[in-house]
Parts: sequence; C-alpha cells; structure tokens
Amino acid sequence: MNYEYKEVMIVEAVSKPEWGPGKIVHVSGGHLHIYFRDLPGKETKTFTLNAPILRVSAFQNDPILDNLPPFFEKDGQWQLQFSRIPLVIAERTFLRHFPLGFSDPKYAKGERSGKDEANRRFDKQLELKEFRKLLESDDIPTLVQRALSVKTPVNELLAPFENAAFHDAIHDLNAARTFFSALLCLLESLEINAEVFEPYIDAVLSLPAKKSKVASWHAATLFPHIAQPGRHMFHKPERTKAAAETLGFDLHYDAALNWQTYDALLKMGDVYLGLLKDRGAKDYVDVQSFIFVAGGGYDA
Repeated sequence: MNYEYKEVMIVEAVSKPEWGPGKIVHVSGGHLHIYFRDLPGKETKTFTLNAPILRVSAFQNDPILDNLPPFFEKDGQWQLQFSRIPLVIAERTFLRHFPLGFSDPKYAKGERSGKDEANRRFDKQLELKEFRKLLESDDIPTLVQRALSVKTPVNELLAPFENAAFHDAIHDLNAARTFFSALLCLLESLEINAEVFEPYIDAVLSLPAKKSKVASWHAATLFPHIAQPGRHMFHKPERTKAAAETLGFDLHYDAALNWQTYDALLKMGDVYLGLLKDRGAKDYVDVQSFIFVAGGGYDA
C-alpha cells in the first residue's frame, strides 16, 4: 500500500537480499529514492511507490543506516557527498593488511602494543584514586612527571611540534592544575556528556601556546583514550574524517574542539565496536585502527 512508505523508513528489496536493508531517503512524484546498506557507492536507487520488489523491514533501526551523512539531490538523483564502502569491503581491506584480524601479531605490534603499554602505565602511575590524591595535595609537579611518562609509548600519536607544545604548556603549573582537574572530572564521570566534556575542552584551550598550537584534537583526546580506551576514542582528525566519509558515517566534523564532533566520534566507536566484537575487537583502540585502515590509512 502506497501510504506505507515514508522518508527514513527501512525497507528490503525482496529479490535482492545481498543489498541489505535500505533507507528511504526521499519520496516524490510517485517514486522512492532508497539507499541500500550493503551496496557500495553514493547514489540511491529509484523505485515506483507500488514496486512489488519492496517490502517494509521488520527492523526499523540499523546502526549504519541510522548514522548516514546528509543526502542531497543532483539532477533528480539523491546521493551522498562521498562514495562509501559497506562493512564487508572494509573488512577485506583490513584483512589484506592483517590476515589474522585483531589477533594478527603484526597488528598487535604495530597498532596495540604502544597503546596497551601507555594504558598499563596510566593504571600503575595515575590510577584514579592516586590521581585524585595528587591533585588534592596540589602535587602538580608529580602529576606532570607521571603524565609525561605515561604518554611516552604513544608519543608518535602527536606530531613533534604538538609534543613540544604540550610539554612546554604542561609545565605551567596553573594551567596544568586546571587541565588535570578537568581531565579527572571527565574520567570519573559516569556519563560522558557535554557537561563534563566542554569544561575539559576549555582546560585544553587554556594551555599556554608559547611556540605552537596545543589545543588540537590529538592533544585533547590522547589522555582520555590512554586512561580509558573502552570509553574514550583518540581522534586523528583528517584520517578519522576520511574514514567516516569512506564508511558513510556522519561525524559532524569541525576542526575546532567541540562536544558535537566528539559525541559523534564516540557514537561511531560504539557502532563499529558492536559490529566488530564478534571479530575480536575489544575497545576503541581496535575501532580506531580498523577505521584508519578501512579509510585507506595504510594505502596512502
């Protein structure tokens, strides 16, 4: 029945199960413009309202279709801005580089070892009770010393100029006190939301920039990710943006530090962690590596 079909509804092409579920992007002039999850590309397919091939899906939620970027119309055709690849193709790209997936020794050495070591150092040197004790006793120099030690195994995640700028900034004790206080609040919070993230952004922005920029996405997301890789995701802006475009995820990207982009990043992390858990993914370290590889990071 024609009235069944509405925009954002999820449908299925009965004779094409390999297309996966499809999202109705636009309805006009007796036609449905539908984007199918498991087809590569950026364009929708067009059907008449009474096309017998279609049926309404029993499931009206899909983690990938629910988070697609906006569509736009061009010459009567509705499409995404960028061509995307489905999960199965992203997995093939990942397995081409790491044939044993997340258990591949090459993957463990190249993608996990440094981050796992940084997390172990954080747990040993800045476990949250110890973190709070140092902060409450105003032992900022010790906090600075331990924080710099903790990040040593992942120094390559920051560009040399970012490392130098952060190192200089964190030795300003007043700025460091503000930074560590906001970081602790973020890590202790039961819920990650704007209320705790925005003060943390303000603290990062307040770090004095003597020679070069400190307040980058790299610097802002490094310590939360080291401390809690199951809750916080490291944001490599250009690579993550490219991966989101390749996978077709609306990242709400903005180069300036902001809650909306980070919230979308965490949502993307949750979606792909859920999709990849059966493949052995454990946390956002694995998600970040997967989307980096799928987005062409190893082929650049």
